[in-house]
Amino acid sequence: MITPSYWKTDLKYIEDAWSKAEKCSEKRIICESAGGRPVYMLAYGEKKRRGTANYSSALGARDKSCFSLKGQKPCVILIGAVHGQETEGVAALTNLISLLETGKDLSGKENKKLLELASQIRLVIVPVANVDGRARVDLDSMIGHTLNELRYWGQGTWADGSLCGWPECKKIH
Repeated sequence: MITPSYWKTDLKYIEDAWSKAEKCSEKRIICESAGGRPVYMLAYGEKKRRGTANYSSALGARDKSCFSLKGQKPCVILIGAVHGQETEGVAALTNLISLLETGKDLSGKENKKLLELASQIRLVIVPVANVDGRARVDLDSMIGHTLNELRYWGQGTWADGSLCGWPECKKIH
C-alpha cells in the first residue's frame, strides 16, 4: 500500500511547517534532544495565567481555582512520536497544523467544526517529541509493513540480531 501524500511525518517537513507557521500564538523550540535536534512546539490560543498551585495541589485544597483562573479556556497538549516509529500521531498533527494555519488539511479538505472546537481551547502541539528516534526510523508510515518490521523499528534487535520485544526490551532501557 502506498502512503498517502497528506501523510507528512519526516523531520524536514516538521521544521518547515514550524518555521512557516504564522497564525499560532506562540512557537518555540522547547528543548534540544540528546542528538542535538530541536523539539518544536506550536501553540494556538491565549496563554493561560497561572494559578497558585498545580492541579494535584488544587484538588487537594478542594479549590480548582488555585490551578486555573475562572473563565479561562482549557489547555490541551498534543504530543506526537514519543516513540520514533509512531507516525500516525505525527501525520495527524501535521494535518492539524495545516488546518489551523491554512483552513485546510494536507489533503485540501476543510473542517470548520474542528476549527470551531480548536478556537474554544488553548492548543499546544509538539509534533515530534522523540526527534532522535524519529530520525532513526526510515519509514514515513507503517502502512503495509509487518508486525516484525514494527518491532524492528520500534524496539530494535538484540546483539544476536533477533528482534527485541516487550516487555523484555524494557529490561535494559
